[in-house]
Amino acid sequence: MKKTGPIHLIVILLVVGLATYFLWDSIVYYSKSRQERTEYVETHPNLFKRVINLGLDLQGGMRLVLEIDRSDLSEDAQKDVLDRAFTIIQNRVDPVFDSINTS
Repeated sequence: MKKTGPIHLIVILLVVGLATYFLWDSIVYYSKSRQERTEYVETHPNLFKRVINLGLDLQGGMRLVLEIDRSDLSEDAQKDVLDRAFTIIQNRVDPVFDSINTS
């Protein structure tokens, strides 16, 4: 088994130190409340050049609105289109939620 020397420890500490240095603005920004963030942005105008932009999954989700153009359809076709669209969306979304709930 190899023994780790002081070089390995120095490299690890250097990487952790550099990561903390470059992420410090993001750590400070995202540790504040929403109101404190707005005040912090006003006092630090170039902040968003240094802060990591969080994706929707880390920000808290998203809202999606789907619409169907039914203007050219008859009354019976409109009802059928809505039923089919609902079934298709349900078949695609339910397995995602089922996999989240079982894991």
